[in-house]
Amino acid sequence: MDHSSAISDYVSKFLSQLLADELPEVQTQLDTESNVYQILLSTAHPAILIGYHGETLSALQLFLSMHLNQVLGEK
Repeated sequence: MDHSSAISDYVSKFLSQLLADELPEVQTQLDTESNVYQILLSTAHPAILIGYHGETLSALQLFLSMHLNQVLGEK
């Protein structure tokens, strides 16, 4: 499995488990241009995903980047 598939699968599974009650329909899209993985999230209720002053979104970004680096073995 390549990195794109692994990242896409992990993010979809993680978000569906974490946000199943609050956001039952979160869609993910992965953009891998320029060796940068950009995860695009879309939902009908973005305020829940963003959180107060963007704190929830920042925490998700930090957690996902740290965990994916660990899982994929990148430094």
